[in-house]
Amino acid sequence: MNKIFIAFFATLILIGGCTSTPMTVDTNNIANLTDEPAIRFNTSGWSYTNSTNPFLLTPDLLTNSLLAVSRLKPGQHFPNDGPAVSNKLNQNAITALLKNKLASKENLVVSIDTINEKSVVVATYSEDGKKVTEYATELNGDLIHVLFMAIPGQYYQQGIIVANRLVGSIEPITK
Repeated sequence: MNKIFIAFFATLILIGGCTSTPMTVDTNNIANLTDEPAIRFNTSGWSYTNSTNPFLLTPDLLTNSLLAVSRLKPGQHFPNDGPAVSNKLNQNAITALLKNKLASKENLVVSIDTINEKSVVVATYSEDGKKVTEYATELNGDLIHVLFMAIPGQYYQQGIIVANRLVGSIEPITK
């Protein structure tokens, strides 16, 4: 199962177009991804990769818990032959996009939540013994997608707090 988890994210990086554009994480655990669309967010001190799209975070091992932050422009497809991002990124369009992307997932629940005064579409499901939560929201015409996956129990309970903090702290970097 751990090999499947690592292979999934290795594929995500390869197909998603892993970039090595500049990014920094400051002493306050704020990640600044300066390639377009440029954003910043709180990493809660988790370890991270040097890729920026997706930007991966983990508390220890990728096999236990992982966060992936992706930025997708309208017309761009989700990795692994996922659906294309709509030109209209309102709540209904984002909800339909996630439902389409995740249609085959076990125990899928999609809702609209408010995190730190931001409207966010949230999808939860199970996959390969992991609990998964995906977040999607519009930011300046682009789709911000955060995937959180963890083994059930302590890793999921601690990680979902980090994921919500990350999503709630996302903001654009103005140049």
